[in-house]
Amino acid sequence: MYRAHPPEKVAAARQLREAGSSYAEIADEIGISWATARNWTLDLRPDLARSGKDSEAIKRSRARATQAIADAVERGYCRTAGCRIAGCSIPYGSCHCGCGEPAPLAVQSDRKQSYVKGEPHLYVVGHNTFVRTRWADGRVSRSAFVERHGKRYGLGKQALRRAIDAGLLPGEKVTGAGVDPHGHVYLVDEAQLLAALAALPRCRFEGCEKPALSLSGGCGRHAGPLKKRGSWWTTEEGRTFAALLTDPETRHDTLRGHCWICGRPPKAKAPAHVARAWRERRRRVCATCFPVWTGALGHVHAALVWSGVEPTRGVSAGNIAAISQAFSVAYRYEREIHTRWPAKRGLKLEIAVVLVIETLHRLGFTDECVQRLLAAGGLRVGDGYVKKRRKRAQIHRRAA
Repeated sequence: MYRAHPPEKVAAARQLREAGSSYAEIADEIGISWATARNWTLDLRPDLARSGKDSEAIKRSRARATQAIADAVERGYCRTAGCRIAGCSIPYGSCHCGCGEPAPLAVQSDRKQSYVKGEPHLYVVGHNTFVRTRWADGRVSRSAFVERHGKRYGLGKQALRRAIDAGLLPGEKVTGAGVDPHGHVYLVDEAQLLAALAALPRCRFEGCEKPALSLSGGCGRHAGPLKKRGSWWTTEEGRTFAALLTDPETRHDTLRGHCWICGRPPKAKAPAHVARAWRERRRRVCATCFPVWTGALGHVHAALVWSGVEPTRGVSAGNIAAISQAFSVAYRYEREIHTRWPAKRGLKLEIAVVLVIETLHRLGFTDECVQRLLAAGGLRVGDGYVKKRRKRAQIHRRAA
């Protein structure tokens, strides 16, 4: 019957009710709420149920307490409970932020919060931070302006407050204009502030057209990243990279690019991360190929080391045998990557050859030695290809 509750607690509650215990006593004894005790035992001992006369007396007592709070609570000109504005023009029952939405009714009275059961609250939930939306002179509060235009201009309440205090944007700090007579509110002329925002210089962050409000020349969101930028951004290479980010036609490819293994577009990253990869000439790898590629590099490297490969031996029988062992490992990873290859991507890259070439370079082999070792194993590749793989792996070494 009561599958959602422990059967032993239900049985104990029903036993106590049969013995004549009240709902409150059952709740205290078992550790449940009064309502749960009532629901579990409602069909037992109807003789213990509250009489209609007692219920009416309780209702009258509660009504008198609610009326006492309603008479004592402060009301403004609008007659809304809790309003402290003598000349308030907000209609009774409407949210006092000025949005025009109907305020919810109080479900219970609370003298401290100025709630009267059955009467409307001052605000819709969440709107009390707006204080008032529009004053008699046409100005609006800082919170109301940010609520309407903050997303468009990348402007938060704190950023707007700092800009007004610094004199960058027009506005006035008024004390006692809100619900709290000792608090302060920032009032702004909406049209004047919009014109001032339009006249501000744009954010220096590439691709952002929001107004710059910080000393670093960025909007609220990009002020920190611009401040942390190093000297590389002022170099010729940095300016070239910034120009690619600024141009709408090249911004997408610059931030995303393509995986050098399979050609998929990797997940877009923040410009700072892309700039670091640009400086270090790192290749882009998608999330599908990255774990397989890193694991393959480690296993091929281990296979060559365990097989006793040594750069000083050159094209020796031991090195050729070690490379054959490494190719057996590399081909396994090549098949795994090719099974995840996206459809209609052209010829598939020879992953095994690239793995062995890059690993040999990391172990200290020269371009000529790598080419001769591959040829001795029956794989002929040009010197230009070996050199290209080394440079793309960012391995800088003098040729023998």
